[in-house]
Amino acid sequence: MDLDREVRKLKYLVEREADLPMGAIDSRKRLPEYCRARQVLSCILLVDIGISQGKLGKYIDRHRTSFYFYEKEHERYMSDERIYPQYNKLYNRVRYVYWNDEEHLLDNKPVSAKVLQLADLNDRIERLERERKALDSEIKILV
Repeated sequence: MDLDREVRKLKYLVEREADLPMGAIDSRKRLPEYCRARQVLSCILLVDIGISQGKLGKYIDRHRTSFYFYEKEHERYMSDERIYPQYNKLYNRVRYVYWNDEEHLLDNKPVSAKVLQLADLNDRIERLERERKALDSEIKILV
């Protein structure tokens, strides 16, 4: 995995999904939406991809102690959706878009991402089966 490329791609995705201007994550601004985007990017890289806090400082211009804080707050936000729903929504949306990209469908995803993808596929299959049965019963009635 080319880490530089993946970080650039994730920065673009986070800025796009958060509706921020290009380069917002790298700016020094401390507006809530900028901080939220920065934290989402950091936590995806820390939790999902598994980069260390020290190495992450190379890609996001922050001290490693910020990443410790981001990770701890991430656990708190994800444990109870009512604490910070905007963060959860942005994190889940970016994570979904990133891992469901065609490049990553057969890539080395973490096991949790593969389990979530499998659950989504099973749900879709069940829904399609119900629709097929409903259509079969309608056709039998019409024939």
